Amino acid sequence: MKRSLFLLLTVALFAACTKDFNENSVADAETQAAYAKISVPMPTAIPGMVVLRVDEAAADRIEAGVTRSGGTRSGIESLDMRLDEVGVENFHRVFPVDDRFEADHRAAGLHLWYYVTFDQKSDLMAVARVLSLDENIESLSFNHTQKHFGRDAQMIPLSQGTRAETEMPYNDPLLPLQWHYNNDASVSKIAKVGADVNAFEAWKVFSADESAPEIIVAVVDEPVQATHPDLQDNMWVNPDPAEVARGLVHGANFAEVQQPSNEDWYDPTNTDFVAPLNWELTKVFKNGQSQGYAYMDHGSHVAGTIAAVNNNGIGVAGVAGGKSGKGGNVKIMSCQIYRPIEQSHETESNDICTARALVWAADRGAAIANNSWGYEGATLDEDYFKKMAVCAGIDYFIDFNKSTIFGGKGLLFFSAGNSGDVNKGKKTCWPGAYSRVLGVSAIGPDYTPAYYSDYGPWVDISAPGGDPYKSNDYTSAAPYNSLGSFGDGCVLSTIIDPKTANTKNQPKTPRTDAYAWSCGTSMSCPHAVGVAALGAAYAASINKTFTLEEYKSMLLASTISLKPYLSAAYGAADMGAGAIDALKLLCNIAGYPAVTVLADGELNEVSLKNVMGGVAVRTCMVKVSAEATTRLGITSSIEKAPQGVWRVSCTNPGVALVTVSTQDPVGGTVIAQPVLLVAKSAVTSNGGWL
Repeated sequence: MKRSLFLLLTVALFAACTKDFNENSVADAETQAAYAKISVPMPTAIPGMVVLRVDEAAADRIEAGVTRSGGTRSGIESLDMRLDEVGVENFHRVFPVDDRFEADHRAAGLHLWYYVTFDQKSDLMAVARVLSLDENIESLSFNHTQKHFGRDAQMIPLSQGTRAETEMPYNDPLLPLQWHYNNDASVSKIAKVGADVNAFEAWKVFSADESAPEIIVAVVDEPVQATHPDLQDNMWVNPDPAEVARGLVHGANFAEVQQPSNEDWYDPTNTDFVAPLNWELTKVFKNGQSQGYAYMDHGSHVAGTIAAVNNNGIGVAGVAGGKSGKGGNVKIMSCQIYRPIEQSHETESNDICTARALVWAADRGAAIANNSWGYEGATLDEDYFKKMAVCAGIDYFIDFNKSTIFGGKGLLFFSAGNSGDVNKGKKTCWPGAYSRVLGVSAIGPDYTPAYYSDYGPWVDISAPGGDPYKSNDYTSAAPYNSLGSFGDGCVLSTIIDPKTANTKNQPKTPRTDAYAWSCGTSMSCPHAVGVAALGAAYAASINKTFTLEEYKSMLLASTISLKPYLSAAYGAADMGAGAIDALKLLCNIAGYPAVTVLADGELNEVSLKNVMGGVAVRTCMVKVSAEATTRLGITSSIEKAPQGVWRVSCTNPGVALVTVSTQDPVGGTVIAQPVLLVAKSAVTSNGGWL
């Protein structure tokens, strides 16, 4: 009580001395320099907590005098006086000690980060000012809540379908509904053929399977249901028997002991702050009234897009889900940063548990991480962001990754956010705007920005995120910003399966199925991640290696331009390099040659000399599949190419795979070469907007 009263007096004194944090005229130069260490909290800052970064000498002194379980003391007299002044309740390292990885943690500076907890009624900025006066502290920031970027899930009847299953490359019964993998424009009148990730064509080149090296993808999100029938065979299995014995089999839960509102926030017996995955139902409130229990589906929906098991005769397919029906080599590591809570209508995460999750995943070999969360519309810049603990976790994942896929580096994707309605203007979303990660915007089934998607010069790439207003079921009478009764223009994936989840609570409306539509940049991000994982698996299978920067550049080059589809109505909608294309990525990895034609409906004469070399003086043959014909709108393709000149016309921009071969054997061998056919618009239809 005395500490709290003293802090309130301190707040009053600060209020008397200064009107505003930025008004420096009332403070001397030394005090101004101290206050400059502070990053002003965002509105989502959690009460009762400040995050510190101390200098190296201070870290050594703290470690010499404080146990690993933390406490209320730093062991540094001047700092302890400040901690007493603010009424310290807990003082602990942000990143727990793990002797196996401590050398890397120290090299990355993770040992310099500490958090302080205190009375949640205390003024955050006043506490930060008190602590900033200590010379051992380099910077001060706060612990902020984060939100995921998925819209509401929509249940579907399994009988619903738009395409014959006989057209499908795999036997997953809901694959015909997954237009976001191969869009034939049947999803709506305004849909465009090819507005997808081109998975079907890519799977002809390579479908990740169990024979290729393992690619671990961390899903930093709500828990992924490891017992889901369509996910379980593609879940990562922890090779550490000691961690498995603690329940950390398919990932770890960083949320159960991380929320300040939880009485277990500080647990001396759990010094690594990690627990088993928990997909128990969360209680939903609206206007203070309980709405019953709801499933935490977001992480499972994201995971299904990346790597739901392909060709197993059930449910949906995943971009990198394998081909055998028994799982593939792309494995999902669930890093749970949300937990069921009864105080709010939503689950929440925060900087500290997210930062710890990224470090944990990097230390266990996750080469890629999907992050469908962030701070929407936050007024940050890169210098500010670098002072946050979550940035330290991101940098560690990139720089100290234990996977060898990208030479000890990690690849991070972040959703671009859902507040940037194209009719209202663009917003910046962090961490997606951070220069070291890839920010992913969302398109609908017509290649245009989804109604909710953020966009801007900070976006790196785009992918299908779904848009219910561009579906067959949409009617203008449906409420804006709600899925209403339609959903087939959204993204179809896995959700918590009621039959295998074994949850103790039951939802208000019991569900009967384990699949649903959803939309959001939360859904576009895993499409980009799935393509990246598929490409990484393919590269490993053919013994090709790339540095992280090389691979990121290849991803951004493996895109389809959105310029032809963006009318003036979208303004300067910057959607990054374009829409990611899985086939283009695999062909770039393989080094397949490419030929380019204009998608203008006119007959193009294409020279195959660069493709077939000297044998192109002979008559070549060009085989075009039915899928390629549909995708590029090929109206004419003359199979014979005398002296290597092929005549073809098409109407749709995009890419597809064709096969060029010699008509007659050369030295007894028929030469055949896969070729990437790239159809480009002759003139942009939007007058140069983008």
